[in-house]
Amino acid sequence: MMLLLSIILLWSPPSTHTLNPQFGSESDPNLTFKSPSFSSRTSNVSAPTERDVILTCNVRNLGPFNVGWVKADSKAIQAVGDQVITHNPRVSVSGDFRSTFNLHINAVTEEDAGQYMCQVNTDPMMFQSTWLSVQVPPDIDMSMTSGDLVTREHEDTARFSCRAHGVPTPTIRWKREGGVKIRMRRSGKQRLVEMVEGQTLEIHRVRREDMGAYLCIASNDVPPAVSKRIYLHVQFPPTILPGLSLLGSAAGREVTLECIVESYPAAFIVWSIEEKIVHGEEGEYSVAERPLSMYRISSRLTIHRYHDGHAGTYRCQGTNSLGSMDSTIRVYTTERREPEYKILVDQEEEVVFKLNQTKPAHTTQRNEYPRILDDPKKERKRSKVKPRRKPEVEYRPRMFSGLAVGLSEPRIISLCAPIIMLLRQ
Repeated sequence: MMLLLSIILLWSPPSTHTLNPQFGSESDPNLTFKSPSFSSRTSNVSAPTERDVILTCNVRNLGPFNVGWVKADSKAIQAVGDQVITHNPRVSVSGDFRSTFNLHINAVTEEDAGQYMCQVNTDPMMFQSTWLSVQVPPDIDMSMTSGDLVTREHEDTARFSCRAHGVPTPTIRWKREGGVKIRMRRSGKQRLVEMVEGQTLEIHRVRREDMGAYLCIASNDVPPAVSKRIYLHVQFPPTILPGLSLLGSAAGREVTLECIVESYPAAFIVWSIEEKIVHGEEGEYSVAERPLSMYRISSRLTIHRYHDGHAGTYRCQGTNSLGSMDSTIRVYTTERREPEYKILVDQEEEVVFKLNQTKPAHTTQRNEYPRILDDPKKERKRSKVKPRRKPEVEYRPRMFSGLAVGLSEPRIISLCAPIIMLLRQ
């Protein structure tokens, strides 16, 4: 009761019998006073939550009047003169209380936002208004935001939804985790984009490549921005990527067969040979699996010290709740290849034969070569010889006994011995 009475006394205008600011006092009617007025306009204030703000009101010629602060929406008096009226402990006042009146609000909250009036208790009342905007960082509304999604490949449409509150109203953007682009349909065409803006995101006829984490990011220029991670699961039966179907190995070597399976949920992979399951614990076999992506697994079967008993058809089979798929690799035994010496000799003889048709310089028997090569029997033999394919290797001749040849010296002697004997006769 006493507090209410004090507020009334502070806020009531002075009695016109005691003082009239326009016409002076009863004791001296010739003495006049100027009316109060605001010396500056108040400016609007904007601040994020938990910050301290100051609202200022400047008055001149206040005279016997009082200045008070009132919150317009609730009509609650905050302060009158140098006295705080509200029970809010975060509110205080400062100034000289003659021309300057400051209203302090510490650690502002969203409830503090609104219109504040600086009033002078004249009749009629004078006032100025200022607007306090409290900026609220974004906050995602979990009750209106999608959780993780489970879809079927090529059948379902994935629909994401995200809502957020804040001041100003937050902007919602969608991104994929890890910088992966989002597949969108725009103007009837499929496009890959890095970001999509809006409260909803739709991916039509989802694919396995669409599976992963999507981020709903809410921001309104008031830090910090917030995000929610939504995971898209795309279910599909196992598929096996094409690989080797035939593999040969020599005895004693280590052979590795690889099978890459794509599926979601993850497939159970089994290796077998001739209907016998290979567990990888037999000693001569080992099996290892390695994830390549969220829906791709590499399974490797290693055969240690391969021998003929390991030859056969190996089957890799992947199975999950949606289906099954398998592929086969046939392993066979090969021998180590030896050089085909006969082919090399044929090429060398052809080279010698061609070289002997030319007349080499600086030889003592050069006049006798034509008679040997022009022999009718030799000519008939040469006419039956089919042209041989040109060797693919590079041929670099060198000089030996007056002939340009590409063979080793012992080989040349053995090939040319019959010709030399004929020349000596």
